Amino acid sequence: MCSRLEEYEKVVRGKWQQYDRQESEEISLRQEIRLHLNAAIRLQPLTNKQIQAYLASLNQREIWETLLLDSELLKLVKTPLFLSILGFISFENTLSLKHWKTLTSTKARLEYLFDAYWEAAITRDIVTPQMELQGYRSPTYRRKNPPSRRQTRKWLVFLAQQLHRESQTEFFIEEMQPQMLTKKIYQWQYWFLLFSFAVVCTGIIVTTSLLPYFQPPSSLGIFWLVLVLGLIPGFIFATESKPDGARLILYPFVTLFCWLFKRDIPREFRQNIPIIHKIYLSHRLRIRIPSFQELESHVLLTIEIIRLALFSFGNQEIDDLLPLRLVASSFLLIYLMPIILLIHLIHILIGKIIYSFGFNKSGLNIIRNVNKISYRANLEIKNITFFYLIVILFFH
Repeated sequence: MCSRLEEYEKVVRGKWQQYDRQESEEISLRQEIRLHLNAAIRLQPLTNKQIQAYLASLNQREIWETLLLDSELLKLVKTPLFLSILGFISFENTLSLKHWKTLTSTKARLEYLFDAYWEAAITRDIVTPQMELQGYRSPTYRRKNPPSRRQTRKWLVFLAQQLHRESQTEFFIEEMQPQMLTKKIYQWQYWFLLFSFAVVCTGIIVTTSLLPYFQPPSSLGIFWLVLVLGLIPGFIFATESKPDGARLILYPFVTLFCWLFKRDIPREFRQNIPIIHKIYLSHRLRIRIPSFQELESHVLLTIEIIRLALFSFGNQEIDDLLPLRLVASSFLLIYLMPIILLIHLIHILIGKIIYSFGFNKSGLNIIRNVNKISYRANLEIKNITFFYLIVILFFH
């Protein structure tokens, strides 16, 4: 386990937050709460001797003399990150000590230090000529030219601004959110695609659930039925909340009114339209990827029943087709696996949609019934599979 000291103390002493601040400090001073680990290592800040020895090994004693004149900058360099930055830019010869010494404030020196680090990082070769001779190639820019320095700096600044706005220190591609779309046209494209996808999915689910109770219409009628039945649920999924939905419905009327009377659109509509929310579908609907045990219980046993049903004919002509039957059952497994899982998840999703509309009791009953049916079906499948195995072993 690795953690910062402040975060560790917040976790292990979190149980005292229910008391007053003064009481919690007295309790925490009397009793130390620690996790039960075999050992603990606490990293201490670098000392002046260690920093001086590191810079001396790089023949950068002048940098150490400059650091002694600035206590705030020396405090920052005691962290390994800033010290490694100093070592890197001194090795790449992008730091001008004469210009650096002329700067008077710590902020100006720190900005110059980061600029020098940027120049050193952007000009260095990740794949050196020696590595290219050995066969190393850049997988990203093997067939296309890398971005220019201006483009790279532009997007790095953009990512830094987004991280600062979200109060984050690390960037992950899989956690990118649609809020990063800055232009309104891109935001509208995103919302329209989200709305269309929600309309089609919910329309298909509701239509397939109602078709057994009514006479199937024509193909064109089914298309219009999907659009009509999916319009309201799709709009709800695309807006996520009643205030956002009401604001989006009023937006065209407000825009038309402001255009006719030559007035500015209210700030609330300019900032919040279109509706852009963070993507946390798994947390909202609790839909997750099935585990291997669920795949085995819902799919593999069902496929085994189908395969054993083919074997149960028991004549010699069919037994000669055993290799072909095994190949067919394998392909059948590939085709039926997503279908069986999708049917189960669709029924669960229907119950959650009904629950989100306010029919709590009906939605919970649907989810409970689906789980009960799934459980009973698994038991029946296991019993039938065992019976078929006994029959096959008896006749063969």
